This record gives sequence, C-alpha cells and structure tokens, in this order.
Amino acid sequence: MHTKFLPCFEILCLLIHLVTIAFECGTILDMQLSTKVEELNGVGSATASALRRLGIKNLGDLINHYPKRYEDYSKITLIKDAKAGQISIRARLANIKSLYGRKRGLHVTTALASDATGSMHVTWFNQPYRAASIKANAEYFLSGKYDFSGTFLTLLNPSIELVSDFPANTARILPVYPETKGITSHKLRKLLVQNESVFKSVKEYLPQEIIDFAGIGSFADTLRKLHLPNDSQELQEAIADLGFRELFEVTLASQLLRIDLQKYRSRHIKIKESSLRRFVDGLPFKLTPGQKLTAWQALKDMSEATHPMNRLVEGDVGSGKTAIAAIVAFNVIKSGGQVAVMAPTELLANQHFQSMQEYFGKNLEDGEIALLSSSLNTPRRKLVIDGLKTGKIKLIIGTHALFQSYVEARNLELLVIDEQHRFGVNQREFLLAKAARMPHVLTMTATPIPRSLALVLYGELDISVLAEKPPGRQKITTKLISLSQRLDLFKAVIEQSSPTNQVFVVCPNIDSPDQADSISKTEEWLKKHFPNLGYGVIHGRLKAQEKEEVMSDFLNGKFNLLLATTVIEVGVNIVNALNMIILSPDRFGLAQLHQLRGRVGRGQRPANCFLCLNDNEPPTKRLRLIEKLDDGFKLAEADLELRGPGAIYGTRQSGQLDLRVAKLTDVKLVSKAREAAKEFVALDLKLIKYKKLHAKIVYLQKITNLN
Repeated sequence: MHTKFLPCFEILCLLIHLVTIAFECGTILDMQLSTKVEELNGVGSATASALRRLGIKNLGDLINHYPKRYEDYSKITLIKDAKAGQISIRARLANIKSLYGRKRGLHVTTALASDATGSMHVTWFNQPYRAASIKANAEYFLSGKYDFSGTFLTLLNPSIELVSDFPANTARILPVYPETKGITSHKLRKLLVQNESVFKSVKEYLPQEIIDFAGIGSFADTLRKLHLPNDSQELQEAIADLGFRELFEVTLASQLLRIDLQKYRSRHIKIKESSLRRFVDGLPFKLTPGQKLTAWQALKDMSEATHPMNRLVEGDVGSGKTAIAAIVAFNVIKSGGQVAVMAPTELLANQHFQSMQEYFGKNLEDGEIALLSSSLNTPRRKLVIDGLKTGKIKLIIGTHALFQSYVEARNLELLVIDEQHRFGVNQREFLLAKAARMPHVLTMTATPIPRSLALVLYGELDISVLAEKPPGRQKITTKLISLSQRLDLFKAVIEQSSPTNQVFVVCPNIDSPDQADSISKTEEWLKKHFPNLGYGVIHGRLKAQEKEEVMSDFLNGKFNLLLATTVIEVGVNIVNALNMIILSPDRFGLAQLHQLRGRVGRGQRPANCFLCLNDNEPPTKRLRLIEKLDDGFKLAEADLELRGPGAIYGTRQSGQLDLRVAKLTDVKLVSKAREAAKEFVALDLKLIKYKKLHAKIVYLQKITNLN
C-alpha cells in the first residue's frame, strides 16, 4: 500500500516545493491587502514603526493612504532644451565625484549628465552613498529641480532610477503623500511599485448597476490609477471616479434616511391662526418676510405631512432663527404638546431661555417654561424633572442635562436643536427616544451652508434659508491689522471703551505653550502695556456658573473688555459690544470668523471687527475675503472652495466627513451622484447585500445627520 502511493506523495512534495519557490519569488501568489508591512521587501522594524504612525499597518492601509497632490515629471526634457524649473531627463552619468567639506559639514556628490543633445551638472547634498550606487555606462532617469547653484544651472538633489527598471520616482506623474519622520513620498511610491499586484486584491463594493449608470471604472483600477497613473488622463479619471464614489455614498445615506423617516408617524399639529397672529403681534419686533415664510413652512409641515417634520433652518448671524422657533413652539403648546429646545452650551441655553421668556410673556404661566442645566441645584432640578414628567412644563430649554436617563417628557411633540453639529448623534437619538411617539424636529444653524454641501449632507431634510437680517442691523466693518499695528489698535479701542462701547478680544486657545496669542500670553501682554485695565476672562475650562457670572458682569458693565476663546461663538447677545479683536485669525476658518464677528453689532449701532495678524507678512487670500465680504453664504462658498467641507461643518463628535477627493464645488459631479443615489432607490437595490457599502452608509448617517 505504501509503495502504491509513493509516486503521488513525491509529486505532492514537488508541487509544494515549487509553489514555495514561486511564492518567495513573487511570481504566482499576489500580495494580499492584509499583508503586514513588516513582511514587505525593504521594510525593517524602524520603517514599519514609522508607517504605523501614518496609520499604515498593512497593504490595504497603504493603498488607502491617498496622495495629497502630484508633481508631473512625465515629460522627458532634452538637455539642450532644459530651462529652470522641475524637469526630467534621460542621461548617462560621468565625472562622478564625492566631496566632504569639513568647515560646513556638508557632503556633496557631483556628476555630469549627458544625452545626445548636451550635458548638465548634477549635485546631491548629504547623500554619501550616491557616488558608489551609480553604474558606469548605464542610462538613468533623473527628476528634480533645475536651478542655480552658485553661478551656473544645476540639477539639484534629483531622484534617480535606471531606465531598465520600472521607475517609481522619476519620469512619471509622482504622487506626493502625507509624510512622517522616516517615511517620505519617495519611500511610499517605491513600496507601491514593488507591490503593484496588491491592486488585484481590491474588491468592488458598489452594485454593478450603479457602476454602469455612472460610467466609472472598477475600484481596483481606480486606486491603481490614483497611485500609479501612467499619464494625466488616467489620473483625472481616477480623481473623477473616486470623487463620484464619495459623493454617491454621502448622498445615498441621506436619501435612505428620508425614506426611513417617512415610515414614522407624528401627530398632526393644526395651525392656530388667530392665536398665532396675536402671538406674533406681541413680539418686540416686526418679522422679516423670510422669517414669516420659514415659520409658515414649518407650521405647514406639522399640519399636513403624514410623517414627522424634519426641517433645517439655516440663517446668517443675527437673522432671527430663535423667533421662528418660538412661533412654531407656541403653536405646538397651544395644541397641547410639549417642546424641548436643545443648546450646545449653557451660555446659549440661558440666552434661549431669556429670549423665550420675553417672546412668550403671559402666554405661558409660572412653571410652564423651565431651564435644565448641570448647574441647577438638586431641589430645583427635581422640580423641573417632575414638571416635565407630569406635563406641567410646556417648554423646556436645556443642554446635555436633557440626556440624563431620569429625564422624561410626557408629551414631547417638537424638538428644536440649535447648532446640531455640536451634539453627538447618540445624544440626539437618546433624547428622541424619550418621546412617546416620533416628535417633529426643527434644526437651526447659524453656519451658512453652501447649497452643494447642503444637498449632499442634508438630502433627507427640508431646508429653509434666512438670507436677510432684521431691519436696523448695522454693517460690521472688518479690518486686517499687522503685528506692528497691534499696540496702537489696542490703545485706541481701550481708550474709547465704556459700558456702552464694550470690547471682545478672542484668542485661539487658552494656554498652549508653543502658540502665540493664547489667553495666558495675551493676559501677560495686557498687564505689561495696560497695567490698570480691568477685564474679564471666559473660556471652556471654567465651570458653567463661573461663565454665567463673567457674562453677567460684562453685560452689566462691571468691565468693558472680555478676553475669550470661541465659547462666545454662538448665542452671546451683548448689545453694547461694538468692537471685536480676533488674535491670530489664520487659526480659524472663514465660517468661524464670521460667527465670531456676529457677536458685535447686535444693536443698531455700527461695529468693528479687527483681525490681528501675528506677523507683518501680507495677509492670505482667505483673510482678505473676510475683510471684503460680510455675506455669510458667500464666505461659506469661499471656505468650501479653499479648505473643504470640514471648514464649513467642522469635526463631528462621532466622526468626520471624509471627502478626500471629491470637490463639492463640482456641480456636475454632485448632480451625477444624486441621480445615481435616486437610481439605487428606484431599482430597489438591497443595501444589506453590499457589506462594505452598507458599513459606509451606516457610518455616514451617524456623522452627518440627526435621525
């Protein structure tokens, strides 16, 4: 029996041996996405550790590490035609010399590069191995900057590769990656070229129907083109296809949320027209046409729709969103329901509480409106919680304290959320779960959102835009101030300050030791130049009660200058604040600068915003834009173009919108993605069948939306 099976056993051993050899040579088995970087040729423990700092643990992470830009060395220049700038040449090297200057401690390698048309000097600095690595009579690609070194033009520190090898770093379009100490783009490109077969392991995650509908390439081929483009056309195809995929995913997440929301039922809230007229007539101001239209849209949503209202009200700073919330809340309360207003900070919650008390007046009896915050003492908190549970409290304004498990609302019919992106999704869902049935939701934001971004992020929301400001609001003049002008500015502003002409000074951080213009450093500067100045300080590390005391003292004129961080960004309403000084404005996004600027000029007197640079260099294009524009929507469009969606909407608590390739300013691509998302729904494709896409959609729904 043993004799019978011996030949088969020998053949099996031979096959195993051959497969092992082939694997070691890399000729049969492709590298897999899960292959750890330590297993790659040329990657030692130090390199692997550096790669991990970039989040690259395996080949899958490597191909998911997208380039941030590209340098085009794909055109080979004849030496006789070479001009100063970035160039690639094909040449042989001679006269190779290696020198070391003791005085300057600089190692220099020089060579003469020649092709059929001429010769040029080549110089490498601090690359002592270079001379020994160059082969005689071999032809090389060299790519680098052709510039003056001393009195003559030289090709400086070029990348160099044999023409006989497939070039990774020369004579092609070169991706430039996010780097870290010990890992250069040169190294990353080399790893990708060596392991190009890994792209074959990339599986498609979109339905074939959507790929055909959009006319895009496979995911594997797209990633290969992104990292190793053969020409500019391949690169543009990769960028367009990846951009489509990103936008399609976010848009589909919103489309599916809208469909899901329509499955729920909420109580119809009839419009109490006569009562509403009396309420509006009693407001301390006249509504703008935009406020009237937006309030009517929300009221109709709740009275006519078969599913819960889910409306976003976006308006520029000071456009009157709180008044709209009050009108809608009044109608719900008149219909027997309860209303909860969520604010991200105690400052803003207190502001809303005071505004609602003023707007409602005698329309709410004692105990029917309440504020719930972490600073309430235990007896008062118990009264509020009991009032909510019994239904006595009709309107509750609160912060994160509303998320406590023991807080119950008996008949919650409307949830108003101010600045929704400042809440974590889990917190919002927790509050929604407290209602006996799905409440109507009105979301407000003072961050103007460009239409393209709103369509992608909020496809499931109905959107109202308040583009006008209430009558009487004065324009805020914005000026850029260099470092050398700073002291004179402070002298002038402080000299003019008074209880009716107050000043905000905004710092980018509290006490960061390695950054200028922190609260602590600014205090030192103020004490040095203005030793008798009285001022207040407010920032995120203060307790809620301490913040309230500081703001109350400022409001009552106990001091005329308030040193602050961005805790005053929203909701602070000091009508006597006429001047704002923002230090190191380059540390803020345009949308955030515009929000901060909106804290002055809240009354009917002209106001100023001074952007104090921390150097005397010419200001950036971004800062010149905010100096010139006072329209928040135009600024938001500019910020989106310059910095991407994160600048508009910020970092979410449970994640971040990761549009690494897509440009939301590409209207055609946004439209194409929206149509593809509609096609997905129309074809009734089952999301659960596409595991990777399903996981992405679940993630995006958590970080971008309320439901």
